[in-house]
Amino acid sequence: MTALRTLMGSYLAMLALRNVEEREHYRAELKRTRWVDADEVTSAALLRTIRQCLGSNPGFISVAKAAVLTSRVFPKGDITPGDVERIIRTCLGHNEDAIEKLKMKNPELLRVLTFASLLWIHKVPEPDVLEIVSRAERDAFAAGFSPTLLPG
Repeated sequence: MTALRTLMGSYLAMLALRNVEEREHYRAELKRTRWVDADEVTSAALLRTIRQCLGSNPGFISVAKAAVLTSRVFPKGDITPGDVERIIRTCLGHNEDAIEKLKMKNPELLRVLTFASLLWIHKVPEPDVLEIVSRAERDAFAAGFSPTLLPG
């Protein structure tokens, strides 16, 4: 099993694996730290998930389909297919100004929900989820980011 090292990475993994008790534990800790870790680890995890589920350079149709399916996973979450498509394209570096056009006011939450829903939709197995998140943590460290580490 791949060992996770960060608070944010652990939260993301537990969300994706639908482990409610552990997810809530990590969410409480993140709230205490004011979610300072969220951006770099989440962005790296979403990019790795997009590449795993949609390929390294997904086309218009696969991104649009993923956007529609993701919006259906969270029907009461005010997630629109257009917002999901914008967040995916931004993550891939295709449309840097798309964040300003989001209807959802919290792009970080949209990244987190898109990350989880792509893994659910594509039925990514637990070892692969843990590997995606572990590699995302390493990507964040390599980029010079210092996310909060798990105790111990």
